Amino acid sequence: MHISKIFSIFRKKQEPSQETSVDFRKARTFFVDKTKIQISEVNERRKLVKQNIQNNINNLEKLLNNFLKVEPEEEKAKASKGIKDTYVTRSLELIKRVRQEGDIEKGAKNFVTEFEKISPSQAMHLKFFFQDYMANIADNIKTIKNNLDELETINNEPFVRAKDRTEKLYEEIDLAEKNIAKSIAKQDEIKKEIEEAKDYIKKYTDKLSVLGSDEYIIHYEEIKAMQNEIDGLRHKVNEKMSPLTRVIKKYIYLQPDVLLFSYIENACEAVEHDSRFEIGEKLSTIKDFISAGKIEADEKEIAALNEILRNIHELEELRIAIISKKIEIDNKSKDVDDIYFPKHNEIDSLNRQIKELESKIENLETESAHENLNRKGYRQKINQKIREIESLMSDQLKQEIRIYEYA
Repeated sequence: MHISKIFSIFRKKQEPSQETSVDFRKARTFFVDKTKIQISEVNERRKLVKQNIQNNINNLEKLLNNFLKVEPEEEKAKASKGIKDTYVTRSLELIKRVRQEGDIEKGAKNFVTEFEKISPSQAMHLKFFFQDYMANIADNIKTIKNNLDELETINNEPFVRAKDRTEKLYEEIDLAEKNIAKSIAKQDEIKKEIEEAKDYIKKYTDKLSVLGSDEYIIHYEEIKAMQNEIDGLRHKVNEKMSPLTRVIKKYIYLQPDVLLFSYIENACEAVEHDSRFEIGEKLSTIKDFISAGKIEADEKEIAALNEILRNIHELEELRIAIISKKIEIDNKSKDVDDIYFPKHNEIDSLNRQIKELESKIENLETESAHENLNRKGYRQKINQKIREIESLMSDQLKQEIRIYEYA
């Protein structure tokens, strides 16, 4: 051979294998087309073994049904009939589950595992009294296990493992793409909701600018300030009366009293409605009961009672101040009742709705950002799976495969 030809051959061996680029959407079909002969052979082999498993299970079912009809010949073996019948009935039920499973390989594996769960004493009885039948059943089970081993061998062949793994990866990619589509649809809905919420906020804000006149705001703030004063006065009433709650309850237990009961329920409302200010007299009576030993009270309660009685005028002054402020609010409100209070209610309602919408937008934007992260994660996983598919295809086809066009 001429030396130039020798060098030519050597150079060809050193040349890197040519890369084949395949569109992502066509890669699946590309691999199937390139390996269809191998795939067909594997499928035929699997089909044949699975059919053998099915045939052996059918044979086993016949054996078991025949075994069920068998009556022990020896008198001493009759005690084992119940064990035999239970064993056969359970085995037939396991065969029924294989058919319900749908996947003969998975069903047969589960069947063999469950079938062999038999106690040593049961096995001894069956083998001793029904030796021939048990031997036939054992041979059948052994054949099914050999079939399963044969399937396992096929499944562990490099090409089969690569093919099965590729199919599994494509299933996972299909699922990820469905999740991406759902995420996009969900985000579109979120965007729509955000835009609707923003439109409502603008609408409500425009309405507020019309309602919020300076005159109304002045009246509203004045009324609000007076209401705050009333709240402060009521707080002082509660501070004075709350230490006496337990003592008053003890008195009411002995001497039921509607007025005192109202003070326990709501001291502020009670003092406002106590038009004759009878509370002073009632508290004096309670003090007498304590002095006479009819009611027990601790030092703090006695001190609080004495303090309020010494300064009972302060409680009455609080009552008068609360009533006066309420009258003042009523008078202030009468001037603007027809116009401003409806506006006040509407303004409060609009502000509340705006606040709720702003909170909704914030939550929706967070949800939208979460969907972005989800899709990014799905795409990363898809790209990882594509790289693995590339590697599997390259190994099986003995050439560099590059899958492209996936965003």
